[in-house]
Amino acid sequence: MLVDSSGRVDRDFNGLLKKLHPWLSEPPAQALQQALKDLCAAWERRYALRFGAPRFRKKGEGQTLRLPQDCAYNAADGTLRLPKLGEVRLRHSRQALGEIKNVTLRKERGRWVAALQTERELEVLPPTATAAVGLDFGAVTTIMPSDDSLAPIELPQRIGRYERRMRRQQQVVSRRRKGSKNRRKAVARLARLHARIAAMRRDFLHKETTKVVGAHALVAIEDLAVKNMTASAAGTAQEPGKNVKQKAGLNRTILRNGWSMARNMLEYKAAWRGVMLVAVPPAYTSQQCSACGFSDAGNRASQARFACLACGHNENADRNAAKNILRRAQEQLGVVGAEPDAQPDGRPARTAGYAGTQACEGAGTSKDAPRRRPRSAARGASVRAPLAGTISELSLSGNLHA
Repeated sequence: MLVDSSGRVDRDFNGLLKKLHPWLSEPPAQALQQALKDLCAAWERRYALRFGAPRFRKKGEGQTLRLPQDCAYNAADGTLRLPKLGEVRLRHSRQALGEIKNVTLRKERGRWVAALQTERELEVLPPTATAAVGLDFGAVTTIMPSDDSLAPIELPQRIGRYERRMRRQQQVVSRRRKGSKNRRKAVARLARLHARIAAMRRDFLHKETTKVVGAHALVAIEDLAVKNMTASAAGTAQEPGKNVKQKAGLNRTILRNGWSMARNMLEYKAAWRGVMLVAVPPAYTSQQCSACGFSDAGNRASQARFACLACGHNENADRNAAKNILRRAQEQLGVVGAEPDAQPDGRPARTAGYAGTQACEGAGTSKDAPRRRPRSAARGASVRAPLAGTISELSLSGNLHA
């Protein structure tokens, strides 16, 4: 048995691996123990939760390691002490707060990055804002708020420029001979472009979600099943799908806009700030009139415009859907008919779903924490706010060999 019921790694097996592969003695022993724990957890998920089986990786692939002990962080000197590596200088992205729990090192874009997981107490104060807003995640418009005074939230245009570079680089990779050094160089350049686009998207969503949570006491979103929405329409050989190319393009757009990432950020930020986040059923929010409540598929005059067949109400389709989302959230909270910025008193702050530690990578998970994402609080499930934590992405200067 690699890992016992208490989570301890079998030292005999660890020593056997080092005898078979002497290069495993180079990294700290903690890194090997954590890798074995991850392997056992992956196989448990494979049989318990129907996840895919873990894939074999050889030396040099997946250059990341986690160190849960014997790490010290000095913010004043800008150093990080690691087992077997000693003190390493780093370049701060931000200062890590709280008690350090573990350090994860990973190599990306040709540099080493240290992610510090910390634990600290965080006092959740009542929100200073009183406004309420509904958010509609769209394909054309990334996020559309219900407030007419707020502008649509769009991805930065520079992401489109990097995506065009990425397409050209993909063509370069396809022209290189497999196994050649030039192909490896081209693949590395392509990976840097992918990482750069992901970093820009993550930075953009962090800034926008922070603004939304800081300016509102109630945030309403749709309870979207993004995984199902982005499933392939190819079908099978016996029953081939229809409009496969069009569906693939829609899937790319949904994933490009980062709906799930935005929701995860809203969840844990709302929990930290005492803001109420409510997820409502998404059915017919785009077909219902926000003025009179009439619902019909013909109300969508086009992809961008909404024109009610009953009362003649005309406005942007995404804005109309955002207003419907806000109204449904207020109906669930029992504040229908109140002012748009009304907020019920005496209700604890809650989030629409699991304010997961995977979203912020800073909260400690307990043994009895749910392994699946529970039902949203909007559907009646009880949700606990996460333990406050921070994660700091720190660039390590110099070369690390693990």
